[in-house]
Amino acid sequence: MSPERWLSIQQIVKSVLARPVAERDDFLAAACGADEALRRDVESLLSLGLPTGADTHDSAATPGGDEISLETGQVVSHYRIVRRLGGGGMGEVYLAEDTGELQRQVALKFLPREFAADLMRMQRFRQEARTASALNHPNILTVFEFGRVGALTFIATEYVAGETLREHMQGRALELRAVLAIAVQIASALDAAHRAGIVHRDIKPENLMVRTDGYVKVLDFGLAKLDVDAALHHATDPDAATKMLILTSPGMVIGTVSYMSPEQTRGAAVDAGGR
Repeated sequence: MSPERWLSIQQIVKSVLARPVAERDDFLAAACGADEALRRDVESLLSLGLPTGADTHDSAATPGGDEISLETGQVVSHYRIVRRLGGGGMGEVYLAEDTGELQRQVALKFLPREFAADLMRMQRFRQEARTASALNHPNILTVFEFGRVGALTFIATEYVAGETLREHMQGRALELRAVLAIAVQIASALDAAHRAGIVHRDIKPENLMVRTDGYVKVLDFGLAKLDVDAALHHATDPDAATKMLILTSPGMVIGTVSYMSPEQTRGAAVDAGGR
């Protein structure tokens, strides 16, 4: 998809959302004309349930407006906040308790409110949930739910009691046996993803969790790329490969520079050989 095409999709989506619901179908038909592929891409983004302007407030927002600040005991959907675990550019993560029948601890990752109206970031956030939930592997983080409450968008996952690989390596010299155990688990997770046609594209110490028992979990599939042919070949659900919109174009560089493969830094096609 070219940058111009993506800009056109964004503009149409914003125009659709700015109109009354009753007028949207007619506007969409006129804007896309005979271009069925354009209409499918627009409808794919519209299906994300992006904010339309009605939900512009939430008690979880700070007076400043965009940062998410949740307090212990606060309830979001059916999850009760326990404490903040951390955060970064793509979201804040909290430990929470599922107040439903399962009564389990979960990790809730919230998309920053300022990103909620950014179509690309919203799609990547949802892609993270969809991609990880499509993979069933003991070394890949289990996703329970993708949800929205008011202006909050979140992913609920299993809670991993441990530390990132970066933290695990600091201040200690790991024995060869421990290094190999970690590497084998990461490779096993990535092999499962690659066989399903999914390339992570952002493998780095911060996206790898080491549990207190030494078990490794691969996190954050927000930048993952789907190889449609491979996915169709391996998927048990023939329609699974059509459920994800890949938002990268030839020449687009995406990932973390220090951990990119050579072809990734050039914006070239990336496959299982290039993370």
